[in-house]
Amino acid sequence: MKKIVLLWVGMMCAWGTVAWAQDANSQTATVQTVATTEVTESEGGSAQVDFTQSERYRKVWKDRKGYSNFMYGKQDLTFEEDGEEFMKLKSDWAAAISFGRTYYLHKRPLAGMIKFGLDWSFLDLNVGSFKVQEDDGYDVYEETLYKGEVGMQFGPSVTINPISHLKVAAYFRVVPSYSAAYYDEDFKGKYATFFTYGVSVAYKVISLGVEQRWGKTELDLEDGDYGTYKVNLKSKGPRFYLSFRY
Repeated sequence: MKKIVLLWVGMMCAWGTVAWAQDANSQTATVQTVATTEVTESEGGSAQVDFTQSERYRKVWKDRKGYSNFMYGKQDLTFEEDGEEFMKLKSDWAAAISFGRTYYLHKRPLAGMIKFGLDWSFLDLNVGSFKVQEDDGYDVYEETLYKGEVGMQFGPSVTINPISHLKVAAYFRVVPSYSAAYYDEDFKGKYATFFTYGVSVAYKVISLGVEQRWGKTELDLEDGDYGTYKVNLKSKGPRFYLSFRY
């Protein structure tokens, strides 16, 4: 009888030990599962944040380097001979188009929102129309003078991305050009260096901007039997533009 009782007590003790061990293992497994889930969720959230930031960086900086500008402006055209101004005209209209790209000098934006770059406009085509009054001794009449340039732009820029897809840029560029004038069935052209500086505000694809442009063209004009003489044509004026960035 004693042997049976002792055997029963031993079996109960063994069963209790096994049950306690299983319960302990179950709790440990539960804690490990919760911890693993929390780590996984944490890592997933971090990955999601990283993906969002990477996607925003691509859309703001990588996908918006190129631009196409369509401009309208006003120009003042000043004629000078031997340093003396003898005529000044204002344009009836002036228009331009330019296409180019910004090459950023560093990969990550400074302070998370500023990038310095070099702008290269592959093509800058500018033309303006001016009315010139002529007096032949009998009557006063008007002739149209067309003044234009074809060239490219190159220079430094700084772009700030303060929030979302909004970007504000400021730039200065040198514009080496072939400059020409057409007046009274006479065409004259020569190399000239122009300059421009401006600012633009862009949101995603659309951008609005304004720039100031100036330069001087030295042309050799003919004066009948008196030969040729040199005239400097100084042009200056603002250009307002709508731009598409891609």
